[in-house]
Amino acid sequence: MNPSFIAAAKKAERIRIKFSYDSFQPVNVFDICQSLDLTVRFIDINMEGMYISQSSGKHPTVLISSKRPMARRVYTCAHELGHHVFGHGSRMDILADHTSGSGIYNNDEWLADTFAGLLLMPIASIIGEFNRRNWKPETASQMDYYIISTFFGVGFQTLVSHCKIHRIVSEHRAAELLKTSPAKLLAGIKGLRILPAPFKVIDGISAPSIIDLETSNYIFLPEDVKVEGNHIQELCSSSLGKVFMAKKPGVLRISSDRLGFGSFLRIQNMGYIGLSENRHLENDID
Repeated sequence: MNPSFIAAAKKAERIRIKFSYDSFQPVNVFDICQSLDLTVRFIDINMEGMYISQSSGKHPTVLISSKRPMARRVYTCAHELGHHVFGHGSRMDILADHTSGSGIYNNDEWLADTFAGLLLMPIASIIGEFNRRNWKPETASQMDYYIISTFFGVGFQTLVSHCKIHRIVSEHRAAELLKTSPAKLLAGIKGLRILPAPFKVIDGISAPSIIDLETSNYIFLPEDVKVEGNHIQELCSSSLGKVFMAKKPGVLRISSDRLGFGSFLRIQNMGYIGLSENRHLENDID
């Protein structure tokens, strides 16, 4: 097996163990960075991300563009965390689609990318989420993959590409899955008439303990969901559950007694600029 892959896998597992995540739980990479004293700041610049380290090792910082979709920011942050834990030094990443062979892609970038994928989407956990729903990766629908990508907090394309790389799904099936986009999936939900916007689907079979969302985004929740707070507005029902829109930043709890889950929903302003740790505060202090 590739020694770099083994190094990335071991480092990702050590991070999970350090912060008491097992091999099946989704992680929140922004919280991990905060716990490691790695500053994460969202900025209004058209790039993907940048890792900045000083020779003294003090005050390492990750800069992430607020112009990118939230799921992309999650992966970018995990990638930059990879540079940090492997001691790669300062760098700016374009983060092109490496699976397609585009962009500059040296060994350090491959290592950071592999670490990010394994930290956010452990192979055992992916297979476990398909099994929970009695889905098979090779026959699961595009929306099925989207639901599982929501569970991990990553993008639909990121999950499919990760599954292809690790042979969870064939290259042919991955190519078929990637013929759609989140916007097309949203538009294809029967009977749903809402404006295009990023969305997440929580089916209640499993749910992250923390779900990050931006204002004006949608979230689909089980029909019997209990919502504590007025930060999200119910719009309608759909085949995927009740549809809510995030209206204002803050933290609230959602739960379902029938399905036995409870999660904290953390909402930040669309295009938020500032420190990651302050992103969901109702009155930002940064």
